[in-house]
Amino acid sequence: MQQPGTAALGGFRFDLARASFDRAARAAPAKSHEGRQAVLGQAVCAQHLAPVTAGGISEAVALYGALTAGDDAEAALATLHLGRICEQIDFLGDTIDLAGAREQYRTVIARWSEAPIAGEATVRLMGTYVQTLDPAQIHEGIALAQARLKSHPHDPWTGTLWQLVSETWLRPLGEKAKAVAALREAIRVGLPEPSRAWEMQWRLAQLSEDLHDTASAIAAYREIVLHYPTSGKAWEAQQAIIRLGQEPPPLRWFDTTVAEAEPEPEAEAEPEPEPEPEPEPKAKAKKASTP
Repeated sequence: MQQPGTAALGGFRFDLARASFDRAARAAPAKSHEGRQAVLGQAVCAQHLAPVTAGGISEAVALYGALTAGDDAEAALATLHLGRICEQIDFLGDTIDLAGAREQYRTVIARWSEAPIAGEATVRLMGTYVQTLDPAQIHEGIALAQARLKSHPHDPWTGTLWQLVSETWLRPLGEKAKAVAALREAIRVGLPEPSRAWEMQWRLAQLSEDLHDTASAIAAYREIVLHYPTSGKAWEAQQAIIRLGQEPPPLRWFDTTVAEAEPEPEAEAEPEPEPEPEPEPKAKAKKASTP
């Protein structure tokens, strides 16, 4: 998107961003890359400018719709945003259109299947099934996610999808064993928020205990103690390991090294230099005798 409009968006100043994108749209040719970026910025502002109104959403839909005919990133984002508008309630009297949202998300997945945005669209498409709380639809949503995970195992959204699948198996379906299996995959491929990875380890440990898998529970608790000592759960993880009959590793609050470094050998003292010999005294010159 255009600067400084993008910077204003980052600060949620949609009024300032809209003015910037309006200027950019007037200055750039309509079908140019810069012009399409400006229109996308206008649409985002129309969608989010508070208070959100039916008129603002209608304007956003029209602007997004003008972009969807292309094959570029702006077209993909516009289609995804149209799905979000269908999926959520934006203003008083608005209604949810899950069928419309699914159609937009499926369009993104079909047209840009190899792009990361297809992974995000799969996350949102699955969500339209899970939020119904209907078991048949929930299983359909899980199947859609698993199909994407199988066909695109290295997608940037893989960790998020596995985490969502795990949470869905756990609640509302109550399938703890399947939740653990999916959670292991989420941890293996890399979580979307590594700084919160200790939460996934804690959940893995708790679920493993519920399933009477003591070895897996201890392993997860050890991960927290060893790699997330400042998480707030490290001491509890230590106590859990003791309760399960093993000795926990020590807490290293700010030292992540496993073994202490060997002390460096003391340097040998250099020999003192030998004193230089003192110079011999010069002989005094004899005075000449007078006749």
